[in-house]
Amino acid sequence: MKIDVDFFDSVQLFKGLIGNDDPEIESLIQPLFIKKKQAAFRPGDPSDSIYVIRSGRVKVGKTTGDGREIILNLLKKGDVFGEMAFLDDGPRDTFAEGLEDTQLYVITRAGLLKLIKRRPAITFRLTKIIGKRRKEAENNMESLLYKGVRERLAGLLVRLSEDYGINDSRGRLLRIRITHQDLANLIGSSRETVSLTLGDFRREGHIDINDRKIIIRKTNSLTSVN
Repeated sequence: MKIDVDFFDSVQLFKGLIGNDDPEIESLIQPLFIKKKQAAFRPGDPSDSIYVIRSGRVKVGKTTGDGREIILNLLKKGDVFGEMAFLDDGPRDTFAEGLEDTQLYVITRAGLLKLIKRRPAITFRLTKIIGKRRKEAENNMESLLYKGVRERLAGLLVRLSEDYGINDSRGRLLRIRITHQDLANLIGSSRETVSLTLGDFRREGHIDINDRKIIIRKTNSLTSVN
């Protein structure tokens, strides 16, 4: 497979480390296409690969004992996931599913170790990713414990505007269509409560909704929601 050097140079984990003149490295990186709602992996699958999103979007989450879904991360082009394969070869306890048709690059754990041997800087960068994800998980847990639904939803919308927002005459338009259920799964609430809270935000002038896309009218007004 021919490596897209420009793409890998935009991925922080591999920036400056992947060339187009190293056939051995190219052999360690394989493409994978998943359709919308198709899983890249599920709980119980071997933790034997990491993934890089070439195009599309992926959600990573868990399913509770009573069947509820909790979304841990929404990921986009250039993001890496499945990184615990670097530390633990036990079975997965999360799922990763396409939010739309998605093109991935896959590197097996064995391939990653070979890659690290040739490019040791990857170890430090991967450790930073793992540390960042752990910090995000701690922040999410703290939010669930100490913040109400309004604060959690407002904070989530601000983060989504940073990752997916584009400037619009009305404010920041989220370029993604995200369901009320997805929002609920991200903040540990119910779809009904999220729908009601979004309605409140709209009436209060914090957001607008057009063609099922959310427009954040004033980010600073959302940050002050309580």
